[in-house]
Amino acid sequence: MKTNMISIGMCAFTLMACGTSKETVVDQEKADWGQLSFRETLQTQVVPMSEANLAIPITALQDLPPAAVFHQSSGQANVSVRLVHDTLFVESRCDSLMQ
Repeated sequence: MKTNMISIGMCAFTLMACGTSKETVVDQEKADWGQLSFRETLQTQVVPMSEANLAIPITALQDLPPAAVFHQSSGQANVSVRLVHDTLFVESRCDSLMQ
């Protein structure tokens, strides 16, 4: 009977040792996963301002042919001005800054 108790005790310790070893492996995998992490840093990039200026004399607007357009560009900035009948259209754009 004593031998059976010792055998059962040894089996229990062996099973506990396997369980502990398995937990240790799981913990080690978690630790390894943490060491394999990566770091991503976002930095704001300063982009110089672009400005397009367009000066049009009033007399030039009065004498425009129907399809005439005034256009100015500087860096990423663009501006276009056109006269249609009695309405002045001003269109400005800035190109994408994605790099």
